[in-house]
Amino acid sequence: MSIQKLTQLEKIYEEAQYSTHILKQSDQIPFPVLVVNISDVESEAEQVITFTFFPREETEFEAIECLQLFTQLPFNAPSLPSVEVWRYLCYLNRKLPFATFQYAEDAKKFEFRHIITSSFNDKIQADFFEEMLELSQSLLDMFTPTISELYHQKISFKEAVNQSALE
Repeated sequence: MSIQKLTQLEKIYEEAQYSTHILKQSDQIPFPVLVVNISDVESEAEQVITFTFFPREETEFEAIECLQLFTQLPFNAPSLPSVEVWRYLCYLNRKLPFATFQYAEDAKKFEFRHIITSSFNDKIQADFFEEMLELSQSLLDMFTPTISELYHQKISFKEAVNQSALE
């Protein structure tokens, strides 16, 4: 079932002029994944958001479907973040109505993740998913530079909060 929904999402994003492809389930990929390129034309680094439906047998829910949107932020973070960065991530995650920013020590990257839950029988609605991708892109555009500046000690926690304008 998830591959059919990913194919529907792929069509929606292709019609919206995004570059997409589906990675099929394999030994290295436990579930099918839709990859959507969200890079700016001016951007040097490619940035993608992946969409993964978790099979119901993996979630212990029978009527709920879980879709994960996930991306790594486009800068390396080889050392553990400072306390100020951790405070800022907590601040963001408390203020944002959905989605989380986090640091993955094993990947040495910051990540953005959002889980959408819906009824298993819900149909894919193009306008919802177009807006969800636009909203995710907006959040990444708004907060990635601040996270990077704070991580690289170019600004303080207080400056990061002031830049965020979430009050």
